[in-house]
Amino acid sequence: MKVKLILLSGLDGTGKLFAPFIESLPPKIETQVIAYPTNKTLSYDALMTLVMSELPKEEEFTLLAESFSGYIAYRIALERPRNLKSLIFVATFLENPRPFLSKFLPIVPMKLMLSLPMPCFIAKHFLLGNETLVEELQQTLKEVPSEILYGRLLEIIQLQKATQQLSIKTIYLQATNDKLVPKRVYEVFEKLFSDINKIEIEGSHLILQGNPVESAVMVKKFLC
Repeated sequence: MKVKLILLSGLDGTGKLFAPFIESLPPKIETQVIAYPTNKTLSYDALMTLVMSELPKEEEFTLLAESFSGYIAYRIALERPRNLKSLIFVATFLENPRPFLSKFLPIVPMKLMLSLPMPCFIAKHFLLGNETLVEELQQTLKEVPSEILYGRLLEIIQLQKATQQLSIKTIYLQATNDKLVPKRVYEVFEKLFSDINKIEIEGSHLILQGNPVESAVMVKKFLC
């Protein structure tokens, strides 16, 4: 029996970086990546509406949300789609994970910085933990205009405290060496989700890309 997995990606929004993870999943798990537009900046509310319009209407599915997209999956779950079976959160957050960003973003030329190629050492140290996918990450980010990346960062720092609770089967995949999203963010998920388990996976922030095999094994156990 096929299992439907809908994937929402991180800040780039393209979904292209899911490739190693998808390739590591068994054939019985059917995937659908919902990409975000690269020609206009959309708020979290607008992105939620876009994702809702592309979700299966009748078929049961699980929603996987990576990094930037965690809040979108949470908001969708609050709408209680009748065919949403479960949730998978990956190295993500429901509130601003780094409050200092609120003060940092307005005083640095962030748009200019985002328009430049990401230095290899930053990609390796903060995101991947190794050099295997650095070039692919750099290329993917180049496809997304800097103003859109900046707009998504602004959405993150404007996140308000999440308070509405949910009862739905959920797991949270947490990277053991995540330098972007602190481990304390899981406390929010624990308070809001009555049926949630945390699974730690060796690696840095982009855990599905840096450790796709172990991530796929854990997702398979959860889904199957």
